[in-house]
Amino acid sequence: MSEVAARLRAALPEIVMSFEGDPDYDRARATWNVRTRFRPLGLVQPRNTAEVQAIMRAAREAGISQLAIRSGGHSMEGNGLGGPDSKALVLDLMQMRAISVDPRAKTVTAEPAVPTGILYSKAFEHGLLVPGDDCLNVGLGGQVTAGGYGRCLRTYGNLTDHALEFEVVTVDGEVRTASTTEHADLFWALRGSGTGSFGVITRMKLKAHDAPRAPANFTFRWHFDQVDVARTLIDVQRYCAKPIIICATSGSGRDSYRNHCRRA
Repeated sequence: MSEVAARLRAALPEIVMSFEGDPDYDRARATWNVRTRFRPLGLVQPRNTAEVQAIMRAAREAGISQLAIRSGGHSMEGNGLGGPDSKALVLDLMQMRAISVDPRAKTVTAEPAVPTGILYSKAFEHGLLVPGDDCLNVGLGGQVTAGGYGRCLRTYGNLTDHALEFEVVTVDGEVRTASTTEHADLFWALRGSGTGSFGVITRMKLKAHDAPRAPANFTFRWHFDQVDVARTLIDVQRYCAKPIIICATSGSGRDSYRNHCRRA
C-alpha cells in the first residue's frame, strides 16, 4: 500500500477506498466504456457532504495535486477517472443518491449520483417534468454542468437552465451555497463548466414544470418526391404547438422522412 493510501486511510477510516493493488481496485474503477478504463491513484466513496469535505482536506494534507469527480461514470472520455495519464484521486459519489420533490414549489432537490431516469420518474410521480438528456443512467452531477440536452429542449430548454441552487464543496474544503443571490459568480461558472469543475457539487435544486397530462406518440412517413416537404413540415410544426414536445429524425427507409410528436 502506498504512503498516500496509508495516510488517507488513517485520516478517514470510515470511508470506503480502493487503491492500486487492492483486490477490489479493478471493480471500483470499472466503467461502461472499455476504452477508457484508466488507472487513477485511487477511488474514495463519500456518503455525504461532510465526508466530501474531509476527503478534500485530507487530500491536500497528503500532497495530492489532482482530484477527479465521478457522479454517474458516464463520461465517454473517462474524465471521471482523471484521464489516460492521470494519477488523480477519484471522488466517487455513487453513494450520494438522495432525491426529494416539492410539488408545491415545483422543485426537485437531488444529490449528484441520482441518475436522470430516477429524476424523471420521481418528478412524474408528482405530476412534474424536469428536462434533460434521453439517456436514463447519466448522473446529474455531470449532466447539470454540461448541458443536459434532450427531447424537451425546444420547449423548456436544457437541464442546466433549470438549476436554481448548488451546494458545493470548494477546493479549500468549505461548503458554499451558489445561486443567483449567493456566490453568484460560482453559480454562473458551475452552469456550463462541463468536464472541468470549480468544486464538488453535493446537492442541487432544480426547477420543474407541469408534466403533459396525456402524451400520445405517433409516426408518419412520406417520400420526398411525392410531397411538398417544406409545406408538410410547416403543417406539422403548426400542429405540434406548445405545450407539445416534438422530436424529428431522419427516416429509416429510402427517400423517406419520419417524424415523432408527443402531444399533451
